Amino acid sequence: MLGISASIFNEAGTVVRDWLKNPLNSSFFFWYFMPALAFVLLQLVIIGPLFGQPVPQFLAEKPEKIQGTVDFIFWILKGSFVLLILMPLLLGMLLSALSARVFRLYQGTLPLARPLFQPWLRRNRRRNVKLYANLRTLRRQYLFLVSQGLWLESIDGEENARKVTASERDTLIDKLKQDTQLLHEELESNPSAPDLPVDIDRVGATDLANTLALAEEYSFERYAMDAAVFWPRISAEYEAEKPGGLTASFATMNGLLNLSLLIYLSALEFAIVGFALVAGWIPIGATQHASILWLTNNQQAVASLTLLLVLLLAVIGYGAYRAAVASARAVSNAMRTAFDYYRDDVLKRFNLKMPNDLEEERVLWLKLAAFIRRGESFYYPSEYRSGS
Repeated sequence: MLGISASIFNEAGTVVRDWLKNPLNSSFFFWYFMPALAFVLLQLVIIGPLFGQPVPQFLAEKPEKIQGTVDFIFWILKGSFVLLILMPLLLGMLLSALSARVFRLYQGTLPLARPLFQPWLRRNRRRNVKLYANLRTLRRQYLFLVSQGLWLESIDGEENARKVTASERDTLIDKLKQDTQLLHEELESNPSAPDLPVDIDRVGATDLANTLALAEEYSFERYAMDAAVFWPRISAEYEAEKPGGLTASFATMNGLLNLSLLIYLSALEFAIVGFALVAGWIPIGATQHASILWLTNNQQAVASLTLLLVLLLAVIGYGAYRAAVASARAVSNAMRTAFDYYRDDVLKRFNLKMPNDLEEERVLWLKLAAFIRRGESFYYPSEYRSGS
């Protein structure tokens, strides 16, 4: 399920390198540095003082006279203002480097967090069976009937295949086409149906995972193109005409996930601090700030404020995640379009021509994928060479 995703990370996971080339890179500044700055301010201004740390002075006392650039730089470095540059910068670079793992976390495939997502994965697979079990059966029957002249029947829970005559084969093909059409119309008439891939093995635990899985499934269902093999080649053609378009969309999605993660971490911090205040783990004398002294002496108010703040942050974090899912849908639509429009260009790179028949095209892509993956010359679809 991560074929396309991993390929895009190879291309879009270059935010730090881009920043090193251009420190004013808007993607890094907006999606990583600014959220990291807000997170650092939270630690310095609120979380730290709650545990007795002094509220930092962001700027040292202004000197009476600044005589030059060197004096100005030393004035800046004397104060805590430097923390608001170096710490967010380092944190932003770390978050950018971990973007692939954050992405897998929200997909529910990160090894450490995977068990937590199993209930949602099982729920989505049950939905998949309810929606698409009949469609998968019809497709399998059609494949065997067209390719081998065999009719698959289920008898007492066991699948049996029998050979059919030419006339019976044509009749059964027409019936399968009609049944499939009716089933598609039924599925499309249900606007509340979840967006899930037809292949149950591609089903993920989250909406983010399923949205991108649909893009992977699209290319294989329509053209028998293995997305993990052909996406890097399709994207090269796509980006040549629309440089940075898909990469920018993916960076937006990834940045929203980063923002959501930091908001959830902040909510968790506030929950821990609120519990510590109510439990009396933070001594009253730990700080001299009047507002914090009031908090330590009003436990019921602390509990209410903490619960309200945690719920508010959780809602905002979820909103950032839903925005990331919306960006993933835009990415998914761009992927589908790229496969539709640029697959012929990929064939030209391999000195191959597009067949006139769709079924032949499927065979071509299967052979070419085997050639690319395995490297044996006999897999190469030489019958489709240009000029042959």
